Amino acid sequence: MMHASRFTVDTTSMMELDVVSLAEHPEWLKVLRVYAALLPKTGHQQPEHDGWAGRLHHVDDIDDDVLSRIHGRLIAHGLLKFRMEDRRSGLLYQLTPQATKLLSETADAQGNPADRTAQVA
Repeated sequence: MMHASRFTVDTTSMMELDVVSLAEHPEWLKVLRVYAALLPKTGHQQPEHDGWAGRLHHVDDIDDDVLSRIHGRLIAHGLLKFRMEDRRSGLLYQLTPQATKLLSETADAQGNPADRTAQVA
């Protein structure tokens, strides 16, 4: 019989995995930056969606089919949250605090501004 303690997850190493994943997948970082740029604007235009944005359907230099997989990876790594608002709004997305922290760290290290090349639903 297995003991539950053998399945303990070290969240520190999970954070390191996300940093490595972002370094290996710059397109993930680009999508996170686009959401970060869109989210403040969305809240002012639609207060009921404060902190949430419609799904990105296009980001420059990223194939639309790949963009769908990137959403799944970001969700799986705990960098992007989603919720179903209603039929009209569809899925809404929000950066997690972990994603916000990673974006801040990468911006400080790279000096890159947020990328604003996207189309939202």
